[in-house]
Amino acid sequence: MLKSVLDKDFGRVGEAFQHYLTLSQPIYTGGKLKLNHEISKEKLTLSQLNLDKVRKDTILNTVQAYIDVYNATSTLGVLQKSKETLDENLKTQKELYDLRMTTKPELIEAERSVAAIEAQIVEQEGNIEVSKKHWEL
Repeated sequence: MLKSVLDKDFGRVGEAFQHYLTLSQPIYTGGKLKLNHEISKEKLTLSQLNLDKVRKDTILNTVQAYIDVYNATSTLGVLQKSKETLDENLKTQKELYDLRMTTKPELIEAERSVAAIEAQIVEQEGNIEVSKKHWEL
């Protein structure tokens, strides 16, 4: 069947083909086309501004995440230095308690201070991990 269609002679005399194409545009639309064009330009400008905002927000979020990690790490360093000082104080309190030069409540307070700073260090390490995860996003 395909062969019979391909073998058909389209050049026979007396056959004519006609094609028509009609385009029409109204002569006056009350400025509708011009307004639609202006609206489209404004939408393009708005889209470009939104894209610029997204880019700047991304940069801001990245910088903020970095600062959060930096602050958390710095705070951890301060807490560790404080723990060293409190450990020295605890050691001194134990020596004084053994010599009966300080009271049991003072020794317990020194132990409580060390335990509290250790809890803050663990909390700050968790904050660092959270900040790093935000940075990775």
